[in-house]
Amino acid sequence: MMNYLQRSPNLSRQRGMGMLGILLIFILILILIFCGDLAFIFISENCIDESIFTCLMGMLGEDEEEEAQEGSVTATGVISGEYGGENKSVTVTLTFPLEGGTVTGGFSGDCDGNIKGSYAGGGGTISGTGKGSCAFVIPASGSFSGTVNTANKTVPIHGKGSALGIDGEGDLTLTY
Repeated sequence: MMNYLQRSPNLSRQRGMGMLGILLIFILILILIFCGDLAFIFISENCIDESIFTCLMGMLGEDEEEEAQEGSVTATGVISGEYGGENKSVTVTLTFPLEGGTVTGGFSGDCDGNIKGSYAGGGGTISGTGKGSCAFVIPASGSFSGTVNTANKTVPIHGKGSALGIDGEGDLTLTY
């Protein structure tokens, strides 16, 4: 019986989780936070002005991309400026029917995302919102409003945007 007691491990010497285990748990938590951030950006970018449930169900059932309505035009413009000592630029694209209706589009460059809005038609007002990301993980959002000048084929808009708590606003003229 004495041999049996001598062979048993000494439980008082066992310690808690080692530093490697704590590091692995910390890395797992960081990965989950990163994935949550990417999911938030993806959902907000693709579900502008829709409930999350409706949008996700639409994504699951969506087989084909929406095509532009007949009589639609695509207006583009570039926003550029200096931030943090570096030149940054974003290309904005808006597609809308000249007789009025739904505005779709996006922005790409140093920030990427989708735009949804509406156009009154006949040279009236155009407005919308955009959501996306900068540097892949920083949520970005904005809104715009303006008018469509059918004679000059321009769309002068005024917009406001924000990314990483930094707000900005300005004017941009898109052409089609």
